[in-house]
Amino acid sequence: MYRGKIFWLVLATAVTTAVSIDEDESPAIGACLCVTDNIVNARNAGGLHGTVVAKVSDPSCYKFKGGIRVSNNLTWYELKDVGGKDSAWVAGKYLYILNDELCAGYCNVGSKWAACMVLGLAVGGEIRLWDKHVSGEIDNAFPYNNVRDTCNGRAAARSHYPCEECLSPGAPGGHICLDYRVLSFIHTLYYYKLAGLVPSVSVNELAGACHSCRSYHYEGLAVDVNYNGTLDLFGLFSDLTRMQDLCDFMGGWNHYDKSHFHCDFRE
Repeated sequence: MYRGKIFWLVLATAVTTAVSIDEDESPAIGACLCVTDNIVNARNAGGLHGTVVAKVSDPSCYKFKGGIRVSNNLTWYELKDVGGKDSAWVAGKYLYILNDELCAGYCNVGSKWAACMVLGLAVGGEIRLWDKHVSGEIDNAFPYNNVRDTCNGRAAARSHYPCEECLSPGAPGGHICLDYRVLSFIHTLYYYKLAGLVPSVSVNELAGACHSCRSYHYEGLAVDVNYNGTLDLFGLFSDLTRMQDLCDFMGGWNHYDKSHFHCDFRE
């Protein structure tokens, strides 16, 4: 299969100071508390009796609202703006304090750099980052917004609304860092376009929109590229095959669904 010439980005890793929560002390109100694990329950009260209102995952970060409760042999911390809720409670064993003034800015420096490259291509009209959702929902989690915010050193917003694929709890809301491999894939597709291997590059979803409840989009690990199924002279989707090969070659997993091509970098 045709692999094409891959233009890899040179990416750096940020060195950030993280401090585990000392459950004998109280973080300052507004402190940045980040999640240490995947699929952690956030509840409407400080204890296992609380109803789960959202799922949060590493490396999402939230501001501490001030509430602390001890229940079920765990210390629970009240976080702001979680999954579309004004506040939610998470057990301290899944949190650490991040020494960063911009709570939503804890992302890999490589992601920031790659996002700026991709954003520059979009502003220059070389590729398209959608400024809307396929669903028609309006929020701050459009692909253009996701890439812009990542370039500006902030985590990308996620949508918060239900859909047929995930009626409850729906898209989780909050913020997530875009993985640099997702951005590198988009950037490399641009070179495929220059070489005439794909007709265009049009990104219609990143961290936003509502997908299946465990979608890799919510983890900042997936991208959907608009694709209308252009046939070549032999009656084959040759440009689709090239995108599939590229995603595979870069270590991703892919599938074609209706009018878009999906590539994710699940770990």
